[in-house]
Amino acid sequence: MMIEFKNISFGYKNEKNIFDNFSFLVREQERWGILGFNGAGKSTLIKMMLGIIKPQVGKILIENNDIWTCRKKIIKNIGVVWGQKTTLWWDIPVISSYEMLKKIYKISDAEYASRMQYFDSMFELSAFWKQPLRTLSLGQRAKTEIVASLLHDPCILVYDEPFLGLDFITREKIIDFLNDYCTAKKCMLILTSHNLEDIESLCDKILLLNAGIPLFAGKKSELCSNYDTLHQVDFIYEENDLYISPELSAMLIDIIHYEHKTRVIFDARSIEYDQVVAEVLRNNKIIGIETNRNFLEQVIKQVIERNSSK
Repeated sequence: MMIEFKNISFGYKNEKNIFDNFSFLVREQERWGILGFNGAGKSTLIKMMLGIIKPQVGKILIENNDIWTCRKKIIKNIGVVWGQKTTLWWDIPVISSYEMLKKIYKISDAEYASRMQYFDSMFELSAFWKQPLRTLSLGQRAKTEIVASLLHDPCILVYDEPFLGLDFITREKIIDFLNDYCTAKKCMLILTSHNLEDIESLCDKILLLNAGIPLFAGKKSELCSNYDTLHQVDFIYEENDLYISPELSAMLIDIIHYEHKTRVIFDARSIEYDQVVAEVLRNNKIIGIETNRNFLEQVIKQVIERNSSK
């Protein structure tokens, strides 16, 4: 199983092309996180991949079949979740939606019963599956959407902002489930999210887009190692606040205050680690220092800023 974008060009009517001669390859069992600011082209890329919109130039091949001409054949192998819209029927019981999907995907009675029993054991669906979708909480709806995307046993999962608005506990439970599920079923995953923790938890590769231009495509570790000048240092103290001189503050990228802890972020090309620590220690009573380099959010910002300035 492989997905190939071949020399894609696409733009909405009367607008400059979002993608121009774009090529990208997703291999079997890979898990890709697609990142970028609003307008980067993430959702457009997914809609082209699913055959919802057609590129003006180029082809998108899934299993060597053109998605636009073989959509009915291909789509049965894909499970989709849209974070901002539902794939289930709004006014009927959730279980009725699942039964319709059973018929649409021609799932046998035995397979359907087995899968529903499994998903119920994971998410306790039977507690609310007789209710209309519109009556469910956000967390319950997210669970039903995930199950709907998996009911027909697809080998490709395409999730566009699937965890929007979820509380931490629900989000963590769903992510743990998806990690285990993708590993067991050897699924390919393509995920877009504004929450970098989602990407870090579920994906091992990153496609970073900026206005349709791929700034990076590869392993997370490679992204961080290529942009390794960022540092994050947490200073822990007993006082109510941490003093940072105006001179030092001007050389830092960010300063974040917590209770009895202050985090500073800086670029090693502007100021050295030892200088930052020495300056803070000179003016404060510090009881602990924690360091972290190459944290994903700051690395991504740095990649985009560097490329925008070229």
